[in-house]
Amino acid sequence: MWAGRAGAISPEDDSRTNRMESREEIPQISRSAALWRYAHWQAVAGVGVALLLLSAMLSFDLQDPTLTNLRLPAGHLANWLSLPGALIAGSLVELLGPSALMLPLLLANRALLRKHRPGWQRYLGHAMVLVLSLSAIHALHGIQNDLAEPGLGSPGLLGWLAAEWARATLGGALGTAVCVALAAASLPRLAYGLPWHGLGLELWIFLRYGGRRSAGGAL
Repeated sequence: MWAGRAGAISPEDDSRTNRMESREEIPQISRSAALWRYAHWQAVAGVGVALLLLSAMLSFDLQDPTLTNLRLPAGHLANWLSLPGALIAGSLVELLGPSALMLPLLLANRALLRKHRPGWQRYLGHAMVLVLSLSAIHALHGIQNDLAEPGLGSPGLLGWLAAEWARATLGGALGTAVCVALAAASLPRLAYGLPWHGLGLELWIFLRYGGRRSAGGAL
């Protein structure tokens, strides 16, 4: 009889337990709401930065100053974002050529990703691999493949350097194949945040020993 009474739970104890459980759930709900708000504002800020960069890239003009040519034009600046936009857009085009136009789209894509969102450092690394590979392909097979005339027709300094290295090390055809493979491999990594572990090691071995063989055969 006494054991039954001791084991029974009174309504007061039950309500007290429910209140304690609800108090424990409140911090979890608040934390989830805070994380959602942070992700939401991070996406808004990322899309805003991407739109500003897109505006600067679309209003790029050869007469505007860049980091390598700080001379101001006689008239007004053509870039919609004035001097900051001219410096950013002109410098990106000088380095990467027309492939730099993909950067605002890639930034917006990262900001809007909901699942499998990679960190910014990893994502920017994948984006640079894609853009630089496309710039190198442009330099290898573009109509204008030198730096004599800067602008959207030029592959950019980094694309030209990558193409010259690929041509000297692997040859034109094999260098193009490697650039295409890198560009294609970066796409699922941009979408799902996958690491480069296996592919990076295989490419390093291939370039290390394949380049030596081609150099030895040429000699």
